[in-house]
Amino acid sequence: MEMLPAVLSSLVTAIPSLLVDVTLLSMAILRWNRHPRVSMLAAVSAVMLLLLDLLGRTVFAILPMKLHDSGRSTSDLGVIYAVLGGVSGLLHAVAMGLLVAAVFSDRVVSAAPERASFLER
Repeated sequence: MEMLPAVLSSLVTAIPSLLVDVTLLSMAILRWNRHPRVSMLAAVSAVMLLLLDLLGRTVFAILPMKLHDSGRSTSDLGVIYAVLGGVSGLLHAVAMGLLVAAVFSDRVVSAAPERASFLER
């Protein structure tokens, strides 16, 4: 029970990010019929980002208490945080890569792009 306040306070601070993740997922689902490939990439990215937010914040809120209770040292905590941070960062990069792929996939190529007016000055 003592972990619940730590987890809840961690999740409350994630509300803006969670809202963005849920909005991205909702928009991908709503546009699935018109743009299936783009929507699939965006939906996978949104699910990954949502899970990373929820699980990451929960783990990072609970982990210090669990490790302290088990008698682990501060240096052990540092090593575990470094590994978890690296894995989390890698998964976040994959999710963002999928989102970038969704943004730039299935684009129609125009014949000859017009020269921008600000370049002519």
